[in-house]
Amino acid sequence: MKLDIEKILKENNLPERCIGCGTCRTQHEGNREIVCPSYLDRSFLDYTLQGRMQVYRALRNGELEWDDDVAEMFSYCTLCGACAEQCYINDEDAWKPIRAYGAEILQHIRFELQDKGLGPESGEVLIKSMRNNDNPYTGSRKMRTRWTKEFKDTPVKNLNKEDAEVLYYAGCTPAYNSNNRCIAVSTVNVLNKLGIDFGYLYDKEVCCGSTVRRMGVENEFQRVAKKSLETFKDMHENHGVNTIVTACAGCFRCFNKDYPDVEGYEDYIDGIRIMHLVDFLHEKYKAGEWRPEKEVNMRVTYHDPCHTGRHLHRYKEGTGDEDQSHSLYDQPRELLSAIPGIDFVEFERIRRDSLCCGAGGGVKTDYPDFAVNTSKRRVDEAEEKNAEAIVSICPFCHTNLNDGARAANKNIPTLDLVQLLDRAL
Repeated sequence: MKLDIEKILKENNLPERCIGCGTCRTQHEGNREIVCPSYLDRSFLDYTLQGRMQVYRALRNGELEWDDDVAEMFSYCTLCGACAEQCYINDEDAWKPIRAYGAEILQHIRFELQDKGLGPESGEVLIKSMRNNDNPYTGSRKMRTRWTKEFKDTPVKNLNKEDAEVLYYAGCTPAYNSNNRCIAVSTVNVLNKLGIDFGYLYDKEVCCGSTVRRMGVENEFQRVAKKSLETFKDMHENHGVNTIVTACAGCFRCFNKDYPDVEGYEDYIDGIRIMHLVDFLHEKYKAGEWRPEKEVNMRVTYHDPCHTGRHLHRYKEGTGDEDQSHSLYDQPRELLSAIPGIDFVEFERIRRDSLCCGAGGGVKTDYPDFAVNTSKRRVDEAEEKNAEAIVSICPFCHTNLNDGARAANKNIPTLDLVQLLDRAL
């Protein structure tokens, strides 16, 4: 069910309830590292949740006007949610509505900006591509399936013509970004090696809609989301699909947290499980169905994507109870540690306190320098840990962290976990 933000604001006295304490800028626990990417980049309170809450209060009270400066302040944000996670107003056990809804409120403000015709103009190219091509990368629909040419001798099953239990949803980034096609290829390799009965939608796959929703373009999100849900229902009823697997953190988050806002969602998804590839593989690993056997000798660290971490936390209304069971924190670490030869070392900022890669919320498109500056910080941390590579489970993190390494002239690549599993099988 879609959140009624106006009701939440009224019932929880928001944004007035923000006391401006500033805990949203740094880790509440640990070494008090700054966790807000925009504050790290700009160093002004306007670019923190603390500042944005105060400005939003003034906007709602008519003390400020919505204009381009206001739009820039709210758009210069990856919507990573790290700020809200640090909100500890009142005592430790009290209900913390900013912690529960802070990221959702920032998302809601994006909708307001779009309604008022405000926001970065650079996003218009992306939005136009979505409307014309069902993807944000300005590529044609035919380009979506180019990565499958790697399997011309043993083609990936076409679910428009054949049946399978598992639908592999590749997503736009591995399909259209040539540097990320390795993720789709390794995913197919691993599924084949494990004997999974799976197929692909080919040109019937469309964007999940995550990017346009983060940017606040709700009508475009609703269009592609409904289109995908109709396809999923058809695949379940007519082609035997009961599980949808994606290796994209953004798609996974969108399917699980945004798609319930589409009318008729429960009917569309009835009888279908939607899983991140890592959770799917981990479930079979725990059941003893497979083990990584080949050595991959490498010292690595793991980067928690926002979309498989904080974004999936759930809170019990009126209490301090936080449910992290839907987030993928333990599963990737357990699979990574199971690979023979892997020397695994942790970042300082991990799990719920993980530093965003810098690419989300439309920032990679609208503020590319900000995105790369943030990723360079993560690469610096990996260097401090003497890591040879960063491992993650998000194609967008894969892109931006590798861009950061190149910009910093450092030989610390980011690999997707499925690439390492492919090597180990």
